[in-house]
Amino acid sequence: MNAWETHDPLFGRIPDDPAEPWEVRACSCLAKPAAEDDGRSWFASHIEALGAPDYMVGYWQFWSVLVEKTANGIDRDQVARELHDYNVVMAEASKVYDELAGLSKPNTAAHHVIDAARTKADEWHAELILADLLPLVEGEGARQAVIDYAETLHPGAWEEHQRATERRVAMQP
Repeated sequence: MNAWETHDPLFGRIPDDPAEPWEVRACSCLAKPAAEDDGRSWFASHIEALGAPDYMVGYWQFWSVLVEKTANGIDRDQVARELHDYNVVMAEASKVYDELAGLSKPNTAAHHVIDAARTKADEWHAELILADLLPLVEGEGARQAVIDYAETLHPGAWEEHQRATERRVAMQP
């Protein structure tokens, strides 16, 4: 058993007023938050210092206030609501990530999604330049400048455009 696992929050009302929500007032090791501290955040920091994993620290910083409304423990209905909302967000985020970045795991780090989305946007931009702008440009130098610009956005864009054009021509009756 890890050191942090032997520590349990002790709940009470601050101040002792039945209208106030239950809050962490101390730890089973008898450590207490300062009067100005939020008890749940304090407890998260307390167990983090003892080596608690990120998911437990995150639980005490975020989820506990949502799902532990009383000193008697977890509110099952609220847990079900939070998990349902979380499930919807995960499913919908997967669709957005896939459409914008070609990624489907909703727990992918944001910087990977952003980088992939930028890459995909550059590919689309290069494709549009070559498909829509290139036919309007006259003169070999100007045409080459458009191709070079598309290539700076997406290396290989010109080759991909030529293959796509060949496929379209081959499909025509």
